Amino acid sequence: MPSNTQRRRTNKSQLLDFILSAVDAEHFQKAPYFPDLLRQPDLIFVPRPGRLTAIYAYDLERIDNWHDAIGCLEDLIEVKLALGEHALVAAIFGKAGVAKEGANSEIRNLLQNSFDSVFWTAESLKDPKSGIQESLCSAPKLSPIMAEFLYREKKAVFQSLAHFEKKRYLELVDPLNKPREPLPDLKRHLPEWLGNQLNRPIERKPMVRNVKGFVGSLERQYGFDFDFGVEGRHWFAIDIIRAGRYGTRAKLRYLMAKARLLRYEVIDGSLKTRQFSLQPILVIDGNIAGPSHDPYRYVRALLSVGWMLTQPSDLASVVEHG
Repeated sequence: MPSNTQRRRTNKSQLLDFILSAVDAEHFQKAPYFPDLLRQPDLIFVPRPGRLTAIYAYDLERIDNWHDAIGCLEDLIEVKLALGEHALVAAIFGKAGVAKEGANSEIRNLLQNSFDSVFWTAESLKDPKSGIQESLCSAPKLSPIMAEFLYREKKAVFQSLAHFEKKRYLELVDPLNKPREPLPDLKRHLPEWLGNQLNRPIERKPMVRNVKGFVGSLERQYGFDFDFGVEGRHWFAIDIIRAGRYGTRAKLRYLMAKARLLRYEVIDGSLKTRQFSLQPILVIDGNIAGPSHDPYRYVRALLSVGWMLTQPSDLASVVEHG
């Protein structure tokens, strides 16, 4: 009997075959590879010369939390930055999709307003009214707000990596550097330890406003919470993760988008670089080693969006001198 993973792969393969049969594509590739993407598209094709379409087929049966939705948003951002704003990026979700009304409607709206094309159920593709050919072969529907966001991100990524030094992150890319204690224990005692080390007050679960609502054309604005925060030359917002070499990309996708959406604020209806001095810090218990041919891949990715990276034992020094 096939496993759930095997069934999902079979269903996804059939879905991608159906898409290719429904569109007029000159060239296509399943499971492409682009070195700068944390999650690869499931399919890319060229509907006509000079036009590229990238498709993500998500096997989640529901997108009912912001963590998953923000990860999907990061996929879109990375493709646009890597392949250019003129690449069309489409998303296809699972059987249940996302609620049209109620608590999850804003999640649906974020994805609908961000991706160039969205299909909420696999079955909807087969609806004659779906317009799959037109949806996947047309020009991207990039909003002026998203275009401005991507333009700023492209510049910020290069600036963030200007002073990257491998030697500072040797332990974070060592696969033998395993997590040392349960995450709940670390989140409980590390803030108290840091407060004692620095003799400064610690704020638990601080909320920092982000521009998710503005970028996604949502009805209200939102914030991201952190594990704790502390004042210094910057206001440090600190998250803690427990990580090993494998199984961390879902966490990283969320963290990437989180930092991107905190770089900016909305002033007079326009996107501006954040004026409030905020420095997000990611405390990593374990390692975030990348593939053997590029062990610093995930370190560079997190640095590029503004995270400061450290291990638990070095946190006090980072806050004191960062």
